Amino acid sequence: MRTKFTKKAIAGMLLVIVATVVAIQWMHRRMLELRCAENLRQIGVALTQYSHESRGDFPLLAMTPGRITFEVAALYPKFLPDTSVFVCPAHPKRRALLQAASEKPESAIDDESYWYLGYLIMHERSGLAWVNEYEHFVPKLTAIPEANDVWPDCVENAKARQEDWSRVIEKYRSRKGKYPFAYNSCASPQIPERRFYMRLVAGIQRFMEYDVNNVNGAKEMAKVVPIMIERPQLHGNGGHVLFMDGHVEFRTYPGKFPMTVDFIDELCSLDKLENKPCRCTFDANRLYR
Repeated sequence: MRTKFTKKAIAGMLLVIVATVVAIQWMHRRMLELRCAENLRQIGVALTQYSHESRGDFPLLAMTPGRITFEVAALYPKFLPDTSVFVCPAHPKRRALLQAASEKPESAIDDESYWYLGYLIMHERSGLAWVNEYEHFVPKLTAIPEANDVWPDCVENAKARQEDWSRVIEKYRSRKGKYPFAYNSCASPQIPERRFYMRLVAGIQRFMEYDVNNVNGAKEMAKVVPIMIERPQLHGNGGHVLFMDGHVEFRTYPGKFPMTVDFIDELCSLDKLENKPCRCTFDANRLYR
């Protein structure tokens, strides 16, 4: 009887210990995520301040191939004197990076933890085209040319919608006379049909609006424009994204843009341009925990 009771007591204690360890690990991961999100919020505030003093322009991409961030002088030290916020709390080399930052603060402004796009990119296809342009132009110390057109394989569909809408307008005019408003968002090329990447400037998101009558359209679009992306392997199951309106959101990986497999793989592939080993080695156990 005593032996049976002892076994049950030991089993109960083991369950409590396991549950406690799991809870502590979850709290630790959660704490790292919160600190990481706060890092990006601070960077977002600094980017907004820079934009206000630069007539709406956001910092240019650094012209160092493979270094997907802005030039050091853009934010440091005027807008962001504490460069330790560029180091993710979950980074495996965090201590070494922070030590280097304490000795040389500008060394922390890198893409070890976060990528800065510097361009308005709304979906994966345009993102992959942007990476391809980066590989072609930045090693030549040339800025990536902007794009704002329709993908060749989408031209016919967009043209057909425009023609259909024109027929609707003509039919209405033949019955009612003057047409009050000859614009229809459904007739215009939709976001996935557009090859669009343009330099980040305050208000640039208006180029992606369709409802011209929506007075809050620009604010709503700013909520979905990513400007900084965390390397998802740092947390294992995703990363934080800083959006143009300043809010930070954790996106699971793989997931929706910008945390899609192909886009993240292409961003990671740019590490080779900096003559450094790839920093995007995923731990499968962490990814699927």
